[in-house]
Amino acid sequence: MNKKSTADLQKIKEMNSRYYQMNRVITYQGIRDCFENANSLYTSAQKIADADKRYGTANSLLVLSGEECVKGYVLLAVYFDIQLEFEIEPYFRKHSTKHITGKEVIGMTKVTSLLITAFAKDRKSKLPNSIMDIADLFFGNDQEEKWWDSADDQKKKGFYVDLINGKFSNPSCISLEMYQTSLRIISRYIRSLSVVESLKPDDYRLIPR
Repeated sequence: MNKKSTADLQKIKEMNSRYYQMNRVITYQGIRDCFENANSLYTSAQKIADADKRYGTANSLLVLSGEECVKGYVLLAVYFDIQLEFEIEPYFRKHSTKHITGKEVIGMTKVTSLLITAFAKDRKSKLPNSIMDIADLFFGNDQEEKWWDSADDQKKKGFYVDLINGKFSNPSCISLEMYQTSLRIISRYIRSLSVVESLKPDDYRLIPR
């Protein structure tokens, strides 16, 4: 990604100010809401795939789950007062904005190290796997980048009947293999974001300034 100028970063900071000025309790609840909704969509996807073999619908729900996870990561950064180098508002307004790979979100990797110090000692033992998942996510890989590039298209194909190049497309065009790829990718997002279940409203205070 091209490095942003000081002027661009200042403009972005001003546009994002309302998120950073929110009460931390509200941000905390937003993080939990994102995770709970992502997990609900993730669980529903598996139930539909297992019971009905409707891989198109299930795959679309996985994409929606991934979108909610991305929003959760953005709010985690806000919660820990990490200044993000992109505008936050589109993540809550435009689906396409959420179709990114972790490594494209500048500064988000800092959340990993901050999370480790944010939890009391009696909770640290529960976090190692999640922390590794978060680190893994934001290094990304070619398959994951390609998946995000096609995720919005897959979501639409899994939900709707559409006329494409003179032929009708329906949700059955999403194969078991495509569903399994989505499940593998989103499973990692769900596991990493599950650290919010141990997050407390005032944990941000544990971060040294």
